Amino acid sequence: MSHVMLRSPADVIAAVPYLFGFHPADSLVLLAFHGKRIVFQARADLLPASDVEGVEAVGARLAAITSRSGPAGVILIGYGPEPAVLPLVGSVGSGLASHQIPVLSVLRVDGGRYREMLCDNPVCCPPEGVPFDPATTQIAASATFAGLVVHPDRAALAATIDPVAGAGIEPEIAAALDRLAALPGGQRGLRTAVRTAVRQAFERYMNGGRLDDDEVAWLAVLLSDVVLRDDTWSRLVAGRSVPAHEEIWRDLVRRVPRRYVPAPATLLALVAWRTGSGVLAEMAAERALEADPAYRLAQLVLHAMRNGLPPTALDGRPERRLRRRRVPRVSEAA
Repeated sequence: MSHVMLRSPADVIAAVPYLFGFHPADSLVLLAFHGKRIVFQARADLLPASDVEGVEAVGARLAAITSRSGPAGVILIGYGPEPAVLPLVGSVGSGLASHQIPVLSVLRVDGGRYREMLCDNPVCCPPEGVPFDPATTQIAASATFAGLVVHPDRAALAATIDPVAGAGIEPEIAAALDRLAALPGGQRGLRTAVRTAVRQAFERYMNGGRLDDDEVAWLAVLLSDVVLRDDTWSRLVAGRSVPAHEEIWRDLVRRVPRRYVPAPATLLALVAWRTGSGVLAEMAAERALEADPAYRLAQLVLHAMRNGLPPTALDGRPERRLRRRRVPRVSEAA
């Protein structure tokens, strides 16, 4: 999607599900642009108009985070009936104005139609809206050709990292721990082992296969060492093979015992964030913290994302880099 041109409101609306990985509903989507490039995207649930304090907090937070990407302008897209969309649109618009960020367009999508809310010309912007079928757009065709998948809603996307039902791989984990204890070569032997395991996983998934339970257990045990986890991430970034690793870490998250979830879940969060799948990145980081609330790197990923830092802030050795970098704090009332 990074090379697709958005030439019309219909193109913008058609692109949104592919940017987030699911079809938004009862939501406000914000797309920030610099020139023709999207530099930041965010989504917030609509709130009742009666929740004035909540609406104002979300608007101020989204505007503050958006400002850090230095956009030249923003498009807002509300999904739902006008009375439900307007309060949050107004709050975000006011917040953006305070940061001197222009709102280029405000679209509202509801019932198979969209309407440009900043236009009052009934010829080009009829009050009843413009009929719209995203499946018939060039954007949808390009995304399908590229193999991009859109889930029907946020819950369906979250389900893609749910644990796999079944007996689990505890016996394989025990065998992997025995193998680890007998591994020669000290730290150098460990680095060689994890690099070999990751390379083999990459080759397997690129060819349409997957790891067996013994291989999943071995990789999970190795990645439980944070030094090896960070070595894995730094090599992925240096090798520019980040996008191809999403399915590896997603599969591990689903198949390993709970105590081994944090490392692959956080690697999945880093991969997804780096490739623009912010919602999946947040879900994966939250999954890591469900398994271990004190897992530092997952905490840093969430904090960085929610404060508008770029994914490159976590390249190399992520925990060390963020310790050296001041992370601004904003309200997380959304």
